[in-house]
Amino acid sequence: MVPEQPWIDGYNVDSGIVRQFVAAPLGQGYTVEEQLTGEANVGGLQIQAFSIKKEYYDKINKLIVEECYDEMRSSICYSMEAPSMEMGLAPGGAMHQEIYEDPHDFEVWDLRKTQRCFVTIANAEQWMTVTGEEPPTSPCSSRAYTEAGLSWFKYYDDDQVAIEGAKRLGNIKSIKNVIPKTGDNIWVAEPSTIKQKIQYIIKKKVSSGKW
Repeated sequence: MVPEQPWIDGYNVDSGIVRQFVAAPLGQGYTVEEQLTGEANVGGLQIQAFSIKKEYYDKINKLIVEECYDEMRSSICYSMEAPSMEMGLAPGGAMHQEIYEDPHDFEVWDLRKTQRCFVTIANAEQWMTVTGEEPPTSPCSSRAYTEAGLSWFKYYDDDQVAIEGAKRLGNIKSIKNVIPKTGDNIWVAEPSTIKQKIQYIIKKKVSSGKW
């Protein structure tokens, strides 16, 4: 990722709003691929990295400290164009998260040199076939997490610029609002009436100390 983007949890549907990545079976109309193209041919996840051009790297390299070198070497973008067996990525519930603007100009990245890796999403049955092990335990729901009194975190980001949501993703439906092509919708809407405990992560101040 560009250095200022700590993580990406979902599809950028609006300014400061994403819809969470949710693994879902292909062929039922749940995935974003199917919602946008009407087909279920790809699934999975693709990560593509572009290296920074040498002349820009050398220029930036003079302005940053030693531990930042590795972070400045690549820009990563996400798409859903990877081979998959029977699973894809569907949009889940909306949550607050900014996708930040790349602080570097477009010309900084060398688009002629790129590497891609493909992530195949496996369901529980496929996981057991591939690994011979029981699948990992499912994470607790947001309701169970909140009822346990655990904190939700809001991080400081007032010094960053968020980009607008992708227009094509603005109208995608959450999996709980999609009518599957066969059978009943197995995705149950989870109530969110419980008051959440918010813990704010503020920007740390650096003191020059006394000399």
